[in-house]
Amino acid sequence: MNYPHLPNAPIIEGLINIRVRPRPKLTLENLSPFRDKLRYSYPTVRDLQEIQAQVVISTDPNTPQPTPQPVPIPRVGYRFERASPNFVVHAKREELLVSRLRPYDTWESLLAEAKTIWALYCEFLNPEAITRLATRFINRVDLPLEGLDFDDYLAAPALIPKGLSQVFDHFMTRIVVPDAESGARVAIAQVLEPPNPRSGTLPILIDIDVFKEVDFAVDSDKPWELLAKMRNLKNRAFFDSVTEKTLELFR
Repeated sequence: MNYPHLPNAPIIEGLINIRVRPRPKLTLENLSPFRDKLRYSYPTVRDLQEIQAQVVISTDPNTPQPTPQPVPIPRVGYRFERASPNFVVHAKREELLVSRLRPYDTWESLLAEAKTIWALYCEFLNPEAITRLATRFINRVDLPLEGLDFDDYLAAPALIPKGLSQVFDHFMTRIVVPDAESGARVAIAQVLEPPNPRSGTLPILIDIDVFKEVDFAVDSDKPWELLAKMRNLKNRAFFDSVTEKTLELFR
């Protein structure tokens, strides 16, 4: 299905995520050649670290609490950034993520970048298989505060029980819908953010995540064929989530 082109699309981030089954005994040091190669086109490189927390629950108030011990934060991968065009890459032993930040360009440019970096990732890390595919798009829709009625802009706004005040202070909704044709699932979240008094608008995030557990060979065309279907699903989810009045804000 063809969807209208929005010259001022509300996308603040669009990404492709590929999870893999790493080859046995792969260590983080095996990422170093990939890091060194990619930094030619992505000059800003940072560590990705895994934060761990411990919660101790006791019903006895006299139980002594353990003294926190400093624990080194392990590095699990690398984050690569470049400003023009505005892309971010996360690389781990079991995952590759390619993200286009605002200003978003086109799906084709995002897909081409993902394919290029995926080829490098496979060259240096040689994963055994692809285990999960996803594409996620986060849209920020700034609605005019004056005379705002959510029904004018959202196809499925959050509902307030009739016995309560019919005024929102905050809302967050999330649904997950299976797609019978592709086998993927579509998660749609709507989050109300604080109003912006300067612009007189109320921001709403429409976060669309399309994902599927798979078992694909790393050199197969199936991942790209599935991502094309996922792209159509995320478009359908977005355009069916908003009204024509909302679309006029981006033309």
